[in-house]
Formats: sequence, structure tokens, C-alpha cells
Amino acid sequence: MKNIFYQGPSFKILHNKYAKNGLLDPKASVKSSSQIVINESINKVWNIVINITDWSSFCPGFSKIKSLDGVKTDASFSFSLNNSPINAKFAVIRENSELSWTGMSLWAKAIDRITLYSQDDNKTLVILEESFSGVFMSLFISDKKLKIQHDKWLNAIKSKVEKGEKIE
Repeated sequence: MKNIFYQGPSFKILHNKYAKNGLLDPKASVKSSSQIVINESINKVWNIVINITDWSSFCPGFSKIKSLDGVKTDASFSFSLNNSPINAKFAVIRENSELSWTGMSLWAKAIDRITLYSQDDNKTLVILEESFSGVFMSLFISDKKLKIQHDKWLNAIKSKVEKGEKIE
């Protein structure tokens, strides 16, 4: 059984020790990993993923995205996901390879990690991983619900890249 009282490490440790080293919180009460193959070059996929201020135009649930300092390591940004405000900080930005950040909302803390891998025939494998911790978090969202949310997000990215479409 999951520890519903696990609050995770401090945000500073989560950001510097875990996220910046490509790690999720191994003890987090909610975790998910999803992947999708997109029929486009890694460069084209990266250009969509890195343009965070455009996410709300095609990704379900995203709104109020603000990146005042730009997309760079340790820069802060904020957004709402399903009407929950999130304050975030970029941890890793490796062109055509990885975009990771840490985020906080109320008492919840998360690491999100998007990695891209070039495949044969001009295709890109995109992996989205997240660890989510905070007291009672596993009572509000399950691994399965988080995976469903991630699958929707990845499908929206795929649709945007391949067809230029918005997903509702």
C-alpha cells in the first residue's frame, strides 16, 4: 500500500538532486510513464515541446502559461492544469533530447520529464514521466489517472506535430 503521508523531499532537493540528474522521486506516491511514436523528425517534435506558451492552444487542461524568464535551466514559469495553478522551474533543457521541470501546487510537488529519441524513418519516440508527491496525493489522483492524462497530452502533441490539429 502506498504511503499517503509521504510528502517527498524539499522542493530544492527535488529540483537539484533528482530532476537535474534525470531522476524522478522513487518514493513518490503517484508515478506514471507514457510514450508515443510521432511520425516526424526529432527537431520538429522538439520545437513543439519547447514552445511551452503554446501548449494551451492544443493540450487539454493547460491554461494561463507564463514564462517570464524564458525557457532556460532554473527559470521559473507557471501554468494551470485542469484549473489547478502550478509554479514550476526548468531543471533540464537539452535540445532535441530532454525537457524536465519541477512544479508545486498547494502541498503537492512533482517532477515532469519529457525525453525524445530519434527513430528510423524520420520518427520520434517521446516519453513522458512524472513523479508526484504530497500528503494525501494518492487519494486525489492515482497512477492510472495520471497515465490517462499523460496519454492525452502525448496524443495532443502527436496531433499538433503531424497534422497541426488541436485536441479537445
